[in-house]
Amino acid sequence: MAFPMITKLKIFLRDRFPVTRLLKSWWVAAIDSLFGVRESYAQTGEDRIISRILGEDNIESSFYIDVGANHPTKLSNTYRLYREGFSGLIIEPNRKLVLLHRIFRSRDIQLAIGCGDETKVLEFQHATSHVLSGFQSEGLKAKDFSGTELMPVLPLDLIVQGLDVEEIAVLSIDVEGFDLQVVKGAAETLAKTRIVVVEHDEEDHELIPLIEQAGFKLVEQTRHNAVLKRVRSGVSA
Repeated sequence: MAFPMITKLKIFLRDRFPVTRLLKSWWVAAIDSLFGVRESYAQTGEDRIISRILGEDNIESSFYIDVGANHPTKLSNTYRLYREGFSGLIIEPNRKLVLLHRIFRSRDIQLAIGCGDETKVLEFQHATSHVLSGFQSEGLKAKDFSGTELMPVLPLDLIVQGLDVEEIAVLSIDVEGFDLQVVKGAAETLAKTRIVVVEHDEEDHELIPLIEQAGFKLVEQTRHNAVLKRVRSGVSA
């Protein structure tokens, strides 16, 4: 009976005192930053797969892009790379999480905006659990909903044009049902990317083929993400 009571207490504190969620996020990031590099920080070992491919293919680029980065360390596909000396571009609409990134991942560039297939302003749905927030958070239940906010959305290609980057080692995309729109706005970015990690629902039959058309091959499929590696240059017709 102890565990259900503890769970109920956590939910009560979270709902009654929302600041506790932010404090927990700070605490997790602080602990992860103080101790040695773990084998994996990702949800299902995606960062281990990334490191293996980088090593096998002798990919020397140390720049990544993390779209929908969420927490700076927890369930992150790129934090292990950051700890190993990489740096990159963080795109995360939740400004509270962006603040954490600026503190605990200071070498990165952080943008508190959204990514899509065209320039527009969209309604961003905030959830009590940050990982459920998004522009198209499918299945978000009323009890998990905490509010909405208008947010600028830009194509990734437009954002990357302002960066002096010749090659991108890793592009990670996790935007709660908005992944296809991000990929549609990233044709030029994909052309200079070596590895793509994207949240993938088996019911989405358009997302992976679209990335494969840009010269990639699906090499790993975890429970939540597809990992694709560039196998040819250019974009097929």
